[in-house]
Amino acid sequence: MSPALSVYERGAQAFILTAATATNVQTGTAAPSGSNIFGIAPSRANDQLSDKISVQVDIASGTPSAWKVQVLGSLDGVNFYQIGSDISGTTAGSLTSISSNTVRYITAQIATLTGTTPALNVSFSA
Repeated sequence: MSPALSVYERGAQAFILTAATATNVQTGTAAPSGSNIFGIAPSRANDQLSDKISVQVDIASGTPSAWKVQVLGSLDGVNFYQIGSDISGTTAGSLTSISSNTVRYITAQIATLTGTTPALNVSFSA
């Protein structure tokens, strides 16, 4: 499944992955298959890109024993690179803040997902 590009509405919670049941690691610098890509518009207040992004990982179903999510950012919407540190856990979700990364596009990949039929939701707000 090719990544879908959407425009992000500032201040909203946007879902990059919903009920994802498998890893979806990117090939090279391309966006990972199955992940939504969001274009982040500059702030109307100061006409600058946000340098603070909150990422939430929720357990959608099942019982994970280990999971790892990597948030990817891009300036051109084509080449994506990891921003921030790996976000990982076992049986619980996570809320993480990524700062000092001004990107125009954001997506994420699930690098690790093990357990009994686990599924993850990955969302963000900027």
